[in-house]
Amino acid sequence: MSELRVLVIDDNPGDVTLLREAFMEVQIPLDLLVAENAVQAYAMMRDIPESKAPDIILIDLNLPVIKGQAVLRELSDFHPWRKSRKVVLSSSAASHEIAECLRLGAHEYVVKPTEFDDYIELARRLGCPVSGSTARFRKDASSSTIPAAATRRVRPASGSSQFRHTT
Repeated sequence: MSELRVLVIDDNPGDVTLLREAFMEVQIPLDLLVAENAVQAYAMMRDIPESKAPDIILIDLNLPVIKGQAVLRELSDFHPWRKSRKVVLSSSAASHEIAECLRLGAHEYVVKPTEFDDYIELARRLGCPVSGSTARFRKDASSSTIPAAATRRVRPASGSSQFRHTT
């Protein structure tokens, strides 16, 4: 199994450590890159060639100075990393932020886990091969004010029943 190349854009070293430990726990070979802010992320975009592009980019929204939404917008427009799976990992569960991030090109929006077991489940899920680009994850209409068109690939960190898989 080759290493999963993951770029974490997050200024909280505790969250980065939890992610690293969760990937180790599920025994997923990992090449973990870390950018503590947007400037570091932009430098990596400039310096890392397409052949070494991250498989997954985890983006925190609450970055210092330049917010995660701006980084997500740049990543979505950055052709050499177009195949990278962009996952917003945020403490916010606000429907307007979820909708905005999906509109900006996020493949998923995940609320940061509060328990280590949920980090392990997230690492396990992210480490599995993506099963095609047609998968859709939608929040049940009865519990959401998010427009259905904006809820593609939204998924909680753990197996919450408020989300269902549709094809």
